[in-house]
Amino acid sequence: ALRSSLAAPAMTSWVDPGDTRLLEADLLRAAELARSSGIPLYLLVYPQPDAHPELERAIQRAGGAAGGPVIDPRPSLEAELRSGTAWEDLFVADGHPTTRGYRLIGEEVARVLTGQR
Repeated sequence: ALRSSLAAPAMTSWVDPGDTRLLEADLLRAAELARSSGIPLYLLVYPQPDAHPELERAIQRAGGAAGGPVIDPRPSLEAELRSGTAWEDLFVADGHPTTRGYRLIGEEVARVLTGQR
């Protein structure tokens, strides 16, 4: 009984996943800190197609307000899937990218950083 009373509540019981105010505030603060230091800020949306749309919208709003680019790796990942690559080759069961998925994401980030996109 004691152990169950000390257990942390499930995240969904105390955080509304649709409430992105904290995320946006944190990203805008990061933009302020970067700008005041003369460092460009690049934001990256979640790589899974159709995953976390409320977070993507928050990232896009913060990027627009901060005037920085928002990198979207999904078109590269979707093209890889259309070419016949299996979902499991790009993402593990919990939704995080595999090594191959991270490579594609990194290549997209590199294209943006080098002005190729």
